[in-house]
Amino acid sequence: MVDDLGLEMTPSLAATLEARQKSGGEPRKPAATGIAQSLRPAAGTPAYMAPEQAADPVTSDGRADIHALGATFYHLVTGRPPFPGEDAVDLIRKHQDEAPIPPGELVPKLPRQISDIIRTMMGKRPEERYPNMAVVADVLEGMLGVHGDPAAALLEDAGGRNQIRGDVFLGA
Repeated sequence: MVDDLGLEMTPSLAATLEARQKSGGEPRKPAATGIAQSLRPAAGTPAYMAPEQAADPVTSDGRADIHALGATFYHLVTGRPPFPGEDAVDLIRKHQDEAPIPPGELVPKLPRQISDIIRTMMGKRPEERYPNMAVVADVLEGMLGVHGDPAAALLEDAGGRNQIRGDVFLGA
């Protein structure tokens, strides 16, 4: 299983919502409603957290990890997280309600396949994502043209040193 790569234990996000409401801020929907109803602490980093993990971390499954990895991959290839946000509630609401800018629009030379893979990994509902991490690995290996031992295929010996070939990821 892959954990959220920025794992942190956040206090109950309901406290954030309550503070915002007391200060006159607008209540959030539906993320805030789900969070306020569950009154459970959420495990994960809101910038990368799957919508269902924020609403009910107890019942989320491995597909939440796929979302978190997709959001991390998004940040890696675009240089920015999928959504800007003011606080945890705002970020979670955006993960639930908004579509991120497609990675290919931010990085025009990014192969469309990579953009599509990231977008599938970040599906709003678990059933919109790949079913498990083995499928993610298979899809990425297929896109890269490597199977079996991906590390050996990605590395080539150059004067006794191993270097990652830039053409594998950039499609050159």
